[in-house]
Amino acid sequence: MYDADDITEETEEIILQRAQHSVDRSIHFLNRTRNSTEKTLEFTLPREEEDITLNLDRAKLSTKKAAATHDENLAKLKVGLQKQKRSLEQAGKNLAKLKQDSALLDVRSPLDGVLYHGAFLEGTWMGRKGVQGKLKKGGKLLSGEVVMTVVSLKDLALRASLTEADFRKVAPKMKGWATPTAEPGQRVAIEVKTVSTLPTSPGQYTVTFAVTQGDKTYLHPGMSCSIHLPVLDKPKAITVPTKALSTNSKGQIVLRLKAEGKGSGRLVRVKTGTSHGGKTEILKGVGEGDEVILP
Repeated sequence: MYDADDITEETEEIILQRAQHSVDRSIHFLNRTRNSTEKTLEFTLPREEEDITLNLDRAKLSTKKAAATHDENLAKLKVGLQKQKRSLEQAGKNLAKLKQDSALLDVRSPLDGVLYHGAFLEGTWMGRKGVQGKLKKGGKLLSGEVVMTVVSLKDLALRASLTEADFRKVAPKMKGWATPTAEPGQRVAIEVKTVSTLPTSPGQYTVTFAVTQGDKTYLHPGMSCSIHLPVLDKPKAITVPTKALSTNSKGQIVLRLKAEGKGSGRLVRVKTGTSHGGKTEILKGVGEGDEVILP
């Protein structure tokens, strides 16, 4: 059993300890608050003030720059707006003109004939593959591009290439015939119209022919054929194989004739004429019946 005095003293001691603990905690929180406040005053607030001051200076500079260029930018925008207005006005006028022209446009061929899609290049039809995709709604054509060609069937012409070796053998008004690839058993009369004086490609010259079509209505532009021209019409001409001819130191054409009793033969000078198809015409130096030694 406890006496009343003992209980009172123990209670007072407990109360005092609790009060002391409360005071200690308050002092601890006070020190923490003091340290935090000192840190805020010494470091945090000055840094925040510095950042705010720096951002304010930047904002002032940006505002000053915007104010300085405002009038210039505004003037440029006004000029650009005026240009766009003029362009729009001109585009409207052009559109109205095009619509007016379109209403009056009546496309007519300059001649009666057959319409080919595409172009003819040096007499050869290039085909329709290159322009077929453009000849539709929404297709785009280039300026100056040939997309259609109207060809008359009344006056067909023939175009061919001539090698440099045969250049001197063909002349205007020479007559011959052509054999169509589509009908090898037929002949079409032709006549040389022109021979290009300059090569149209390395070693090649262009020859054009007039064509007598007659009743061969199956012939159309773009078709091919083989051409036959009589380059030499001398039934009594003396000819020898071209490979039997040679040149000497003076550049003259010589021919080796077979001599009686001698296998090697002898050389004679000859004057030559036209050469074609592996044969050359002899104008002087060889007579009929002379035998030629081939190399």
